[in-house]
Amino acid sequence: MADRNLNLTMIKARMVELGLSASNVAKKLGVSRTIVSEWINGKKIPRPRILFELGMLLDLKVSEVLLPELSAEPIVAYRKRSNSKPDLTEAM
Repeated sequence: MADRNLNLTMIKARMVELGLSASNVAKKLGVSRTIVSEWINGKKIPRPRILFELGMLLDLKVSEVLLPELSAEPIVAYRKRSNSKPDLTEAM
C-alpha cells in the first residue's frame, strides 16, 4: 500500500457534498485534526483500518478512496553519443 496515494479529488468533493470539515472527519474517526489535514494535503496516508472507516464515513469504496497503483514495469532509457539516433532494435 505504500505505493498508493489517496484520491484527494474524490475525498474533498465528497466532504463538500456531505458538509464535512477536516475537524468533523477527525472527530468522527477518532484521530487528530492535524493528521486529517496531512491526508488532505497528500503528505500522509491513513492506516488500513482508518482508511476503511474513512470510506464508510464518506460513503465511498476503498477502491474509490485510493488511486490505482502505477505499473511496476521499469522505464528504460539510454543515450548514444554524438547526437546519433538510437537503434531501437538494440534495446530488444
